[in-house]
Amino acid sequence: MNKPLGPGTEDALYESPVLRGFADADLGRAATPDETTILNFHYLLEAHHLCGKILDVVNMYLDRKGIRISTRP
Repeated sequence: MNKPLGPGTEDALYESPVLRGFADADLGRAATPDETTILNFHYLLEAHHLCGKILDVVNMYLDRKGIRISTRP
């Protein structure tokens, strides 16, 4: 990943229902992952070279659905 996950990610999980849904984090059921857990997960993804593979799978899924995401304004 280009940017490491960290405290901003933890805060975003508390503040964004969309991110909580994506991460399957239910505040009524369990606490959201803390910074250490998020960083450990990030390092695990990097150690196994999964970041690019996950992005490829997401892009294939979006392509099949006809969804295009662009960084251009």
